[in-house]
Amino acid sequence: MQIKKMLRLSIALCLAVTVSLPGCGLYDLPDEIDDPSPSIEDFAVEPKQTQTNKRGDEIFSLVYDTGASLNPLTCADSSNTVLMGLMFEGLFYIDEEFTAQPLLCRSWTSLDGLNFIFEIRNGIIFHDGTDMTADDVVYSVNHARTIGPYVNRLSCVSDVFSENGLVKIVLSKPNMQFPALLDIPVMKSGTGDDTIPVGTGPYTYTEAADYRFLSAFTQYRDYTKLPIQRFYLKEYETEDLIQAFEKSYIDLVVTNTSEPGFVQFSEEFEKRLAATTEMHFLGFNNKQGYCASALRRLILSSLIDRDSLTTTLLPDTVPVVLPVNPLSPLYLMEVADTALIKPESINDFMISAFVEDFDHDEELEYISNNQVTDFALDMIVNRENNKKVSAARQIAETWKSKGYNIILHEMSWDAYQTALNAGQYDIFYGEVKLTCDFDLSELLGTSGTANFGVSDSELDSLIYAFNSSGKETRLEATKDLFVYLCDNVYIAPLLFEKLAVFTHRGVVSNMIPTQQNIYHRIKDWHIEF
Repeated sequence: MQIKKMLRLSIALCLAVTVSLPGCGLYDLPDEIDDPSPSIEDFAVEPKQTQTNKRGDEIFSLVYDTGASLNPLTCADSSNTVLMGLMFEGLFYIDEEFTAQPLLCRSWTSLDGLNFIFEIRNGIIFHDGTDMTADDVVYSVNHARTIGPYVNRLSCVSDVFSENGLVKIVLSKPNMQFPALLDIPVMKSGTGDDTIPVGTGPYTYTEAADYRFLSAFTQYRDYTKLPIQRFYLKEYETEDLIQAFEKSYIDLVVTNTSEPGFVQFSEEFEKRLAATTEMHFLGFNNKQGYCASALRRLILSSLIDRDSLTTTLLPDTVPVVLPVNPLSPLYLMEVADTALIKPESINDFMISAFVEDFDHDEELEYISNNQVTDFALDMIVNRENNKKVSAARQIAETWKSKGYNIILHEMSWDAYQTALNAGQYDIFYGEVKLTCDFDLSELLGTSGTANFGVSDSELDSLIYAFNSSGKETRLEATKDLFVYLCDNVYIAPLLFEKLAVFTHRGVVSNMIPTQQNIYHRIKDWHIEF
């Protein structure tokens, strides 16, 4: 599980991830280039089309940072990271419902969720013309265990080896959904530390004269279905990206409107949304004070207007009451529909929880140890993201309107982290990037690295059963886990973020971006100029 800085590990303050796209057909490169570092105006093209926002050239360009690598394990540049989906492939890909589908893997088996056997596909060719083998896969998994963004998710791996052409992986704890973690890039053995490792993807990095581009790989298995022969790579400063896109010098932009520095474009452009595993939620101090009661936590959660949050303050997000993206088949509507108290029943539940304005001072009190107790709830939020602060403010105002005395602390990261670790809060606004198997061990398990105060052996057992359940028992294990979470309300899930992908109208069709790969199913794309 990758936890954002909002939850103790490093926060990714997502500036716009921009990519450019439009072009079809091969273009001959010029023999000479006078200016190897052209400005925006050097790429100006008079439109050939009159349709709004439709490209007028037949060059498909992507944003690329020449100062960063194209190594998926070491690259920290957002623009270059997006390009990896064109150059590398994994044993599996993650579809739009966060389900693992075989890609470089032909088949797999596991009887216990601990020992996995993977048969790799035949005829997969690396960009250097050599065949992919099981040893290359073993090398790639082992390398990803030691460096880069996949280290945490692969911490459960205790051994990886090849035997008779098969890849065998042994886990330290059972997880029947482990293939959902194996969309990691497969590289040729020995190239993992290169600036550009050797991959198997549909496009390969090429330089000619002073041009850089991704060229369709002629030995790729679906080469004849690829929508374009070359993606040209252009470099722009961050402040020039919006202008470059709006003037059609680049053709695709990826942004997260929930993050600082997001890029927002007009409705004139086509916008596609990609679901993510990035969840906003509220955490509670369940050890002491008002929030020590599960019923009182449930009342607080039920008062939140999640629809308002996702339509007014955090657009391009989806409201949730369960800790799983609603596009996943794991999001059980039969549980979600009964997770919260209906508005008309709130007052009855408050009376049952002994929460009332007993002294008629327009603020609530609750009964503790047979005594009426005044209380104030300290809510903390990291102030580095204005949208999350606005969401926390709206939630606090909603509670205040019901008589709660809420003190909202908008804190620096250091102060926020200190308060979390010391348990100096009643409620915190958090964000976490879950893995695609939606394993909650790190967030809610007793020994989880992102767990703040939850210690429940029964919950640990339910998470274990959820992870180790196979196809026949998955539904039952999922329901048991989520019903328990709804009853105990250790966290209040709020929403999941989406990535927004903008293109010029009428240029790209059949595009279905995912969180893992904006170029998901690139062979199905159609590009028109």
